[in-house]
Amino acid sequence: MPQAPVDVADLVRQAGAEARARHGDRITVETNGPLPVLVSADAVEQVIGNLLDNACKYSPDNEPVRLSCGRGGGEVVLVVEDAGPGIPPADRQRIFERFTQLDASATARAGGVGLGLYLARQLAHSQGGRLVVADPVGGVGTRFELHLPHPAEAVGS
Repeated sequence: MPQAPVDVADLVRQAGAEARARHGDRITVETNGPLPVLVSADAVEQVIGNLLDNACKYSPDNEPVRLSCGRGGGEVVLVVEDAGPGIPPADRQRIFERFTQLDASATARAGGVGLGLYLARQLAHSQGGRLVVADPVGGVGTRFELHLPHPAEAVGS
């Protein structure tokens, strides 16, 4: 996927609007000014969409799902947080393997074969980024972070 200069804050707002169309007003979006990166907008949108769809699938219907972006540690960081059952620390790497699902009941409800997080991580890597599960704020739910390099780092300056 070809890379170009993109404002991640714009991608986050767009992905949030698309997710609200699919899942209702439970999606909240927070951005703090422009965040330029050098990525494929399509790849980043696919990662965000997958994370939001998963968050809505595994979080209780009446609980919000939060999408935000900002700077952290010399990177641009996109965050998807939910109030679902969370992911045990021992499973946080395993969930990115192909055909892996932790909650069979949610899968039966909403479908899926366990490829979404695997593909999301591959797309993140293809953009020079990384997709990780972090400790949720307040200890409840799940927190995914997509870390993307700043443009100067992305082009090797």
